[in-house]
Amino acid sequence: PVMAAGAVLPNVNVLIDGNQVPFGSTAGGGIDAVGSNITITNNFVANGKINNVFVHDNVATGGTSSPRDIVISDNILVSPQIGGTAITVQAQNLTTSTNVQVRGNILKSADTAVTLTYVNDAQVGGNLIEGLVYLISGRRQDYLGNQFANSSYNFNIEPTLPYANNVTISSNRLIASISVFAASRMPITLSMSKNLGYVTENSGTATVLFSTNTTTVSHGLATTPTRVFVTYSSNPGIASSLYVSSAGATQ
Repeated sequence: PVMAAGAVLPNVNVLIDGNQVPFGSTAGGGIDAVGSNITITNNFVANGKINNVFVHDNVATGGTSSPRDIVISDNILVSPQIGGTAITVQAQNLTTSTNVQVRGNILKSADTAVTLTYVNDAQVGGNLIEGLVYLISGRRQDYLGNQFANSSYNFNIEPTLPYANNVTISSNRLIASISVFAASRMPITLSMSKNLGYVTENSGTATVLFSTNTTTVSHGLATTPTRVFVTYSSNPGIASSLYVSSAGATQ
């Protein structure tokens, strides 16, 4: 079906499947859903007024529904209006939203592709993302196997609230990004590895000559390493110790 004016769907146990919303015009976006146990899948939404897909609680209107157990998958969500977002999941505080999956979507935005506000236990995986991810607090979020493109940076961490915490960013493809994090703001606890286009681990060999006792090694990482491990590859002879004296952005 085609829903030219968008849809606002409240309550729980909702399946939103196979719709076309080419000119979203509701206050929240093309698809605006309130509550928990919501699956939004196989939809096409373009030109949302604020969000192409907006899942949130109804505390502002006196309700108690929270965005829990949410799946947003296999949608094409493109071209939200200026300042808008392809997908927003929003709760009122850190105790109300949990278990959110965003997977297999095509998300294209001139600004923000995904906004998660006070969302805990989220998995964002296998999406094609043009635009950035905006994290407003939240805990235990995994970003796995996505492709990020056409954005100067990939993640923007809201600085005025408690930073997002316990975030994993792994096995993504980062295309032509100036930096992964806007203004160098990072989650409080971050595990980041195996991302193509942003090297965070490397290995190799170097030779230290007896006559100089030192050598300089280019590490090939995207940023200054925080941990460096060195071991002997052959008998060190009379050398008494081997250590890293300093590490910088390139060496």
